[in-house]
Amino acid sequence: MPNIQIPETHPWWLRYGSSVAAAAAASGVSWILVLCGLHMHSSFMLSAVMLTAWFGGFGSGLLTLALTIPMQFLLQEPSNSFAIHGRAGWAGLFVYLFNALMICVLFRKRYLQRARSAVSPVAVTGGWMWKLDPADGGTVETYSPEFPHLSVMRTLPMWMEMVHPEDRAGLQREIQRGLTEGKLTASFHLRRGDGEVRRVSMLGVKMREDSTSHEYLVATCIEMGSHERPEGLSWRALPTG
Repeated sequence: MPNIQIPETHPWWLRYGSSVAAAAAASGVSWILVLCGLHMHSSFMLSAVMLTAWFGGFGSGLLTLALTIPMQFLLQEPSNSFAIHGRAGWAGLFVYLFNALMICVLFRKRYLQRARSAVSPVAVTGGWMWKLDPADGGTVETYSPEFPHLSVMRTLPMWMEMVHPEDRAGLQREIQRGLTEGKLTASFHLRRGDGEVRRVSMLGVKMREDSTSHEYLVATCIEMGSHERPEGLSWRALPTG
């Protein structure tokens, strides 16, 4: 199984650049407050870690944590000595490190969920599943085995808008034949969410849900390659989200 790469919500330079900026801002504010006699540096640095972990994921939060560790040594009592004295000072440092790491780990899951929800599985992997519920005019669900909790629902007419006009009639006949005979075999051209035209091979069967006796048509779709002359294709606008 090839390694599937999740598209990032933001480019790497923006994510890690925000980490540097957040660490510098938190360190500067903390240093000013320490000069005023207010030792609240850990609070602002934790805020910086949380903000960048939410924005850029685990790596961004971890970079902010690493950049703020020297300021933890600088601002601990006695200030500007790069030394930590006493059990209270070391305890404060370890509490900061523990809380910051926990924030990075927790926001990593949230960042991945947000990144996955922003893309269609068809735009990420070349192999995907297709499920048709023929009730009420037909509803198509597409999802990838790599992302079992991420699916896209469309009515059958909406999904057919993504198929090349010359292939729609033939594919519609094959779908009806699959609902009647129980097997589906088709080949057609499809426009992916990223705008690229791909040739798709579809192989499916009709399945019945025992508890409700409801029938579905389930197929595996494999993208075989690009269309020989995609510039000759015309498409109508269709939302992909």
